[in-house]
Amino acid sequence: MANVKFGKLPPKVDPRTLMVEDYFSVPQPVLVPPEVHWAAKVPQWGPMENDEIGDCTLAMVGHAIQCWTSNVAPYNMPPDSEIVKAYSAISGYNPATGANDTGCYLLDVLNYSKKTGVGVNHHKLTAFAGIRHWTPDTIKRVIYLFGAAYIGIACPQSALDQFDAHQPWTSVTGPTGTTIAGGHAIPLFGYDADWAYFVTWGKPKKLAWSWLSLYMDEGYAPLSADWIASNGTAVNGFNLAQLLKDLKQIGPTG
Repeated sequence: MANVKFGKLPPKVDPRTLMVEDYFSVPQPVLVPPEVHWAAKVPQWGPMENDEIGDCTLAMVGHAIQCWTSNVAPYNMPPDSEIVKAYSAISGYNPATGANDTGCYLLDVLNYSKKTGVGVNHHKLTAFAGIRHWTPDTIKRVIYLFGAAYIGIACPQSALDQFDAHQPWTSVTGPTGTTIAGGHAIPLFGYDADWAYFVTWGKPKKLAWSWLSLYMDEGYAPLSADWIASNGTAVNGFNLAQLLKDLKQIGPTG
């Protein structure tokens, strides 16, 4: 079996968190193309130490930075040392001794990303919003608008078997489909009618929408300046200033 770790703790809920569905109806519904693949320009991935320690929530952030900056220059791949530094700051992990490798709450990682930032250039989130309804339609809108969706899953053993076999993540009946191996965090960077496309443990993968409906246990829409070009407009044409104005109409941004 491939050497992999997990690291997402059970969902933490903050009732103050803005829900992205509220934005989608202000001022008009967000329409999306039938498919997008925002990570197509990323030259290479890496596990960002998630093959050795339980920093999947921070590896997810690092991979998102790669995806966003591959579309809006200059491209940036945060070094593993910076990913581990952020993981240590949030979890208390000690790289020297290996102590406190306990994982992180995804919400804590989002708040840290917004307040402090990750990487040598302190890549910060401008805002984030929770995903209330885990439907393909909603998640497609998040991926299209924000360039990524942050997804928390209860990862089944079958997914590990499929990862080793270089297969997509699809639903499996029997013990391997019901045995949860650990809490995991993955970033979705693309979609089409049948699949959502993501990166985990340094490898680009795809999963079936039906699989996601079984194992997803939380999700967020991250808004990053790395997704915005110098003219203030995202790759998909959305204007940052207008988007932030719309978000402020419906509640606090993260």
